[in-house]
Amino acid sequence: MKILTFILLAGTAISIATMAEAQSGEELKREIKARCESQMGEYGRSLVLFCMEEDSAAVSKIVEYQKKHPEIVNRCLSQMRKYGFSLVAFCIEEDLIAQKSIDQW
Repeated sequence: MKILTFILLAGTAISIATMAEAQSGEELKREIKARCESQMGEYGRSLVLFCMEEDSAAVSKIVEYQKKHPEIVNRCLSQMRKYGFSLVAFCIEEDLIAQKSIDQW
């Protein structure tokens, strides 16, 4: 598997690959599945699956953002990763929108 980028968090290297590669990345899949089961399990299996699919899709967004906005990505990963990759991507997108508004002030 070709790994596109590495993101360092808490001294641990985690590979974040393209969407297709993330689907076969067993470590990343286990992380997503465990978090979604823990956070959404009480709401039913359909929400666990939804969480897993959304987090998997968010990984590819994070990879793209990492290329142009590594500082924002690293901050959002360190602050929001425990809540899932979907919220990491949301954090990045909101910061980019805010920065644009600040720049236009």
